[in-house]
Amino acid sequence: MPPTTITAQAVPNAFSATGLTITESNADAANGNDVVAEDNLILLVRNAGADPRTFVITSVADAVTGRTGDISVTIAAGQFRSFRLQKFGWMNSGGKIVFTGAHADLKLAVLRL
Repeated sequence: MPPTTITAQAVPNAFSATGLTITESNADAANGNDVVAEDNLILLVRNAGADPRTFVITSVADAVTGRTGDISVTIAAGQFRSFRLQKFGWMNSGGKIVFTGAHADLKLAVLRL
């Protein structure tokens, strides 16, 4: 099956009086997740579980940035991680950025700056 797409959420402007209520999605361990590629995305990953979990962002070879390898991290229980994503080096031929969490304990959100 194709990856489960996560919709990027727009960060409010600097004068917002209410901020943004961030909506999280569970990592789809079986199929992975993706987001429509844009520049200046922030990927938030939170491990809501009691065990460390692996998270991978799939790289795409890019001559401009030299990007050639996936990022793989282990996220400790209760830990947040953030990743700044750009099109170059991450966008696949389908116009998406792909990432995979090893368990639904990983909660994901993508913010558009």
